[in-house]
Amino acid sequence: MSLDALLARIAAFKMRLVIHIRPENDKLTVTVQSGYPKGPKPRFGSDFPINEGLRNAIDNVAATTEYYWAESEQASGYESIIGEVAIAEYDDLMCNLYTMDKTVDELRQLFGGFEGDRSNLASYDEIYPNREAPILRHIDGKLTLEKHIWGIPGFGNVKRPITNVRNLKSNFWRNMLINPDRRCLVPVSRFCEWEGEKGSKRKVWFAMRDQSPFAFAGIWRPTEEGPRMAFLTTDANEIVGTVHPKAMPVILPADGYETWLQGDWEEAAGLVRSYPDDQMQIIRDA
Repeated sequence: MSLDALLARIAAFKMRLVIHIRPENDKLTVTVQSGYPKGPKPRFGSDFPINEGLRNAIDNVAATTEYYWAESEQASGYESIIGEVAIAEYDDLMCNLYTMDKTVDELRQLFGGFEGDRSNLASYDEIYPNREAPILRHIDGKLTLEKHIWGIPGFGNVKRPITNVRNLKSNFWRNMLINPDRRCLVPVSRFCEWEGEKGSKRKVWFAMRDQSPFAFAGIWRPTEEGPRMAFLTTDANEIVGTVHPKAMPVILPADGYETWLQGDWEEAAGLVRSYPDDQMQIIRDA
């Protein structure tokens, strides 16, 4: 069933619908159900009134890695299933590749002085999820360079590490977001989105016009495997939107670094916005 067919099928319903979104065979599967469960509502369920725009609700959740899950035995407690559709592949949802090949001196020019092991900072030509990457955060009041693994462990039945953060109202993220000690800067040289059909996709890179490094707005948490990080995403600007219209990473302005690392959340949240187009360039692989 296509998304349009699913929307058409439920257009006549005037009640609240329950939408469950789950990873399945590398796709996001949306299950729409009417009514309310006979028992407790599934913990990771979310419902949207029709008049808020079901299409937008699905698009907004699909543009994140914040999935809502309902176990099959829980779903059977609902009155009826309206329809189900697989709407997107993981690779289409997020930035899943970036580069950090700048030198310590270049990072110092951008971020100022920092502590940490600066003598053997390798060139990170391809950083994928579950790989180590440099980050900067405050430790005892000093900006410090560390290496974290990209991807924060998921929740519920979400098995893959979560690399991008879009739903800032989620309690899963909020405890990290409101705590300045859990915010970090993720240094970047350029980041990649993909274009083309499956099987023939090619990389499209985005960088600053002057080729200078920049920083994603990151958060981190300790885990049994060591510290892990993710970065925030927001609405795509025009240049990124030509390739990936749903979202782009949150790129922090240089004068916003300290606010992100030390400010109250109300102030830091104001930095979550699209980056100016005129400061970026697009680079397509030959």
